[in-house]
Amino acid sequence: MGEPPALEIRRRGDDQGEVSTAPDDQALIDRLRDALATGGISVHYQRIVELPTLRTVKLEALARWDDALHGSIAPDVFVPLAERNGLISTLDLYVARRACDDLGRWRSSGWPDLAVAVNCSPITLSDPSIVRSLLDTIDAAGLPPSAVWVEVTESALVGPAAQATIASLANSGIRVSLDDFGTGYSTLANLRQLAVHALKIDRSFVSCSDQDPAAVAMIRSIVGLGHELGHAVVAEGVETEMEEQVLRRLGVTLLQGFRYSVPAPFDAALGHRRPASTIVPRAVPAAVPLDEEPRLTALAACNIMDSEQERSFDTLVQIAAEACGTPMALISFVDRSRQWLKAAVGLPLGQTDRASTFCAHTVLAGRTLMVENAMEDERFNRNPYVLGEPGVRFYAGTPLVTRSGHAVGTLCVLDRRPRHLDETQLMFLAALADQVVALLELRTLTARLERADDARQIAEETVGFHAAHDRLTGLATRRELYLSLADRIATQPTGVITVDLTGFREINDGYGQDTGDQLLVHVARSIRTAIRREDLVARVDGDQFAIAVGIDAGGRPSLRTLAQRVRAAVRQPRNINGNIIIPDASIGFASPEPDDTAERIMRRAEEALDVDRRRRRSPQHADVHPAPGAPRGH
Repeated sequence: MGEPPALEIRRRGDDQGEVSTAPDDQALIDRLRDALATGGISVHYQRIVELPTLRTVKLEALARWDDALHGSIAPDVFVPLAERNGLISTLDLYVARRACDDLGRWRSSGWPDLAVAVNCSPITLSDPSIVRSLLDTIDAAGLPPSAVWVEVTESALVGPAAQATIASLANSGIRVSLDDFGTGYSTLANLRQLAVHALKIDRSFVSCSDQDPAAVAMIRSIVGLGHELGHAVVAEGVETEMEEQVLRRLGVTLLQGFRYSVPAPFDAALGHRRPASTIVPRAVPAAVPLDEEPRLTALAACNIMDSEQERSFDTLVQIAAEACGTPMALISFVDRSRQWLKAAVGLPLGQTDRASTFCAHTVLAGRTLMVENAMEDERFNRNPYVLGEPGVRFYAGTPLVTRSGHAVGTLCVLDRRPRHLDETQLMFLAALADQVVALLELRTLTARLERADDARQIAEETVGFHAAHDRLTGLATRRELYLSLADRIATQPTGVITVDLTGFREINDGYGQDTGDQLLVHVARSIRTAIRREDLVARVDGDQFAIAVGIDAGGRPSLRTLAQRVRAAVRQPRNINGNIIIPDASIGFASPEPDDTAERIMRRAEEALDVDRRRRRSPQHADVHPAPGAPRGH
């Protein structure tokens, strides 16, 4: 590289999704002027990393305006407003001063190689006095000019005044970076004549680099041109592992995007951390779950701790690592004071102190936990397994929940670099966790069979278990639901919610039974995530589900609210066999009444379901669209 890493300044808000509807009136102009005068504009920073180590070498700064009257106002509103009303130079210098001051604080506290880049609009660059103003700002912060970059868009190259200012900036020792390269007005002649030090590949090329050969060709050309001219090349908008792999193959070494970090204020931009040499490892232990004692009882009933290695568990943990593309995966169980590994890939088997484990946090949460970059998470950025071996950066774990509803351990995947799992990978991880729990139950039944005097009784229990559960979705059967309803009604008020998928037969006929089966599995899992553990969900017909819900006075949401939550969960898009399927459903529910029986309350819930079908009159099909780059599945 040779040059100090830079911290780049931008004002655009397309990374953040702020409100873009603030009114363009004199009142808003006055509020912007007051915000600039009183420090009401804040600056957030997003990291840029260098391959192959993923070391942070730059930080991009973005102006943010949270107005007391209008709320969060996007830069694509207030930057044009400043340009139209003579405030843009004030805004540019305001951000420059904040960024240079922050850089001085970073340099004095352990990051001596960081630099700052100030983004200037074409209007600001048309005024040659900006060069002296920037140099004064740099000097006031105690920085050398070589520590400062100015990032300009291609539109800034139009006009001799701006080009002369860019030349003056370069002559003063300030670096210049050309943003959104390939999308504006630049020519090869301009690029040859201008004192530009870096090219930034626009996100419109990066976002389709894993699918569009033309985008790959453009990136390859920009990289070759930049390297031939001696310029650094940065790719922005990187969000997926596939995009990173393509850019790596094309020779791009500086990457930026949500894959590595989201914009954050000064005190969080570098993960709340000092250089590694000054960090003292210290784990932040998870709190003890409220159900700790019954949870430990459920763990003891599994009879799994300190057991011998078993091939069936080893196979599942290998599948998890391969499916998620991670070098490490493990099946762990957490008892009162330790985490014990039953199976592992990329890590030695053994045990660790519970206080320092990621998995204890997953057990506490009782749901999937994903940590995309441990160095940016206050719970883990001083963990000994993050700062030392194995150098964990990414973690995703799903709890192993027994039939009694207690999380006894986790199935998790880990990596030494930041990353992200998509919805499909997370659901696959959860499905594998269900298989681990099924193995635990099978081990328990097998152990009882070996100990029992009457093997026939154990066999009958096994058959009964399978008879009570739908083989495809793992949900309770209609018979099990009615039996459970009878027991529940006898002990507490119980309501029922019924769910009927819209157009499921069309999916089955048009896209094949395998697609239909996968859709049912996805929907079943979505329903389970929308309800409490103690609520029972059953598959009562081919595409119809029912949920038994306990009603209490403890602030539980109403049946109507819960039914709406279930419908929203069902309507989540799924990528199944190359098709994006957005299912819909009719919903009915019945509240408890005196002298209820399972048959009566189910009849009322199904009658309500029929009413909803007629009331909604929605088309009897789900939305199905081919996934990008995928053929129509069948």
